[in-house]
Amino acid sequence: MTDELSPLAKVDALAAELETLDARRVAIGVELVNLQFGLDGNAKIRATEVFHSDYLGRLFTLVDELRTDE
Repeated sequence: MTDELSPLAKVDALAAELETLDARRVAIGVELVNLQFGLDGNAKIRATEVFHSDYLGRLFTLVDELRTDE
């Protein structure tokens, strides 16, 4: 993002990015769920960890970006 954007434009851009990321996250989540039917216990746990850590990591990054814009 450039520094020339207004705070509202930055929020709108982040919201659009989050929507795109959320759609991709859902697609990845569906793929992980489908894979879990053939996975052993450890692989199922790891797939769940990946799904949750990726989503939460992106969410915290976006929150940090919004905080630095205040």
